Order: sequence, then structure tokens, then C-alpha cells
Amino acid sequence: MSIADAVVAFIEQERQGHGQPLVVALQGAQGCGKSYTAAYVHKHFTARGVHVAVLSLDDLYLPHEELVAVGHANPRNPLLQGRGQPGTHDIALGTRILHSLREQKQGEIELPVYDKSAHRGLGDRAHEVVKVSPPIDVVIFEGWCLGFSPVPDAELAARVAAAGISHDVDIMRPINEKLREWERQWYPLIDAYVKLIPTGGGHSRWDIVHTWRLQAEHAMKAKNGGNGMSDEAVHAFVERYIPTYRLYGESVGAWPGHTLCLSIEADRRLIDIRKL
Repeated sequence: MSIADAVVAFIEQERQGHGQPLVVALQGAQGCGKSYTAAYVHKHFTARGVHVAVLSLDDLYLPHEELVAVGHANPRNPLLQGRGQPGTHDIALGTRILHSLREQKQGEIELPVYDKSAHRGLGDRAHEVVKVSPPIDVVIFEGWCLGFSPVPDAELAARVAAAGISHDVDIMRPINEKLREWERQWYPLIDAYVKLIPTGGGHSRWDIVHTWRLQAEHAMKAKNGGNGMSDEAVHAFVERYIPTYRLYGESVGAWPGHTLCLSIEADRRLIDIRKL
């Protein structure tokens, strides 16, 4: 069974007896096949008359000027210099969209689009939007750190040290605080959770993210004439995410009885399925 087929089967099961729409969070590291899986799910259900909307965490990044302001407000925090981490997303916008998708009280619902190429790759919110119209039966909310759970403040320093993170605890504190906001505002609006878990790749399970992200960059450059990051730049880009993976990546979310964990090899082959 493929990753996408396992996710389809899980959603079909979760839809049974569930009021509409079913909101499913899909978490997976960069390059693991998360976006492909979301697209496959959309195509599969649409072909069967089930209306699906896909919302990406990446499209909820703050506009460019606000991202710059976050960096300036945290000058000594390398994780907040540019988009990526919790703390660089528009939480209020995400909350409004999730409510709109669940309640479906308006005609068209506008989903934002983020232009990652704007401002020389720093990114900005695009002018265009994706419009979806009710009825919506399934919402796929996909993102690299969705479902990550904040650590209690009293445990944060010890957990940072135990995870082998080189950054000081104060570097991780604002990330932790934003995850707590997600837990309050976003997670109650999610019904089920799918987690794609890497099982190998080196000293840490998260080392494989470098390989996956590099493969994705090479594939993109092969299609666009070579425009993109160098291998060194890709490595530096991924390194900004590794501390968060190490500290929160073992989280299985806050949806007991409605969680699917899929363990995958470095070649993205599905090797284990667990329901929690």
C-alpha cells in the first residue's frame, strides 16, 4: 500500500458518521511527499463526487513586511530570520479560514497563496487567491509542523538539552509559545491527524530531511532551467528546521482515536501503519 492510499483509506473511515466537513491535518517533513499526498487525496475524492479543499500551512506565512518585522523583533534568534518556523505564520488568518471552511456560511471561501519567489526568495503573500465553494466534504490542512505540541514551560530547558539542540532555550521559547497558540486556536478545529514519520537517514531520523529537500530542489531546477538554491544553500535552509523537528517531531498530536501514523523509509516507501 502506498502512503496516499493509506491516507485515503483513513479519511474514508473517519468520514463514516462524521458531520461535514471533516478537517484532516497532514504533517510530514519537507520533501517526504506530503504535498503529493494531499493532491492525490483531492483527485481521488473529487473523482467520486466528494468535495475537497486543500489548505497549506505554507500559504499562511505572514506578508513580507511583517516577516521582516518578526526578524527585527528577534535579532538574536536565527530561527525567526525568514519564513518557516511557528511565529512566521498568520494565526488569525488561519483561524478565520478554518472557521469558514467548517461553518460554510458564505458563498466562496478564499484561500491565500504565498509567492515564495518574491523579494528574491524571501517570499510574500500573492495577490491571487484560490476560491472554493461549499459544500465542502473534506478539508486537508497540510504542513511540516502541524500537530506539534508545545512543551510545558517548566520542562523546556531540559527537553531542549535532551534533544541535543545546540541553540539556547531562549531561541526555542518563542517557537514553543506560538505552538501553544496553535494548540488553542487551530487544533480544536481539526478532527483527525495524519503523521508521516521518517525512519532512517543517519544519526537522527531527521537527517533524511536534507536529502529529501535536496531532491525536491533538483527536481524543480530541472524543470525551470536551473533557477533555485545551491546544494549548500539547501543544507543551510533545512538546518533552520532541524531543532524544531528534534524537539517536537515525536509529538503524535491531540487527536486520540483519530490519528494515523505512517512510518516511511528514505525512499518514501511505507513500512508501518499505526492508528492511535
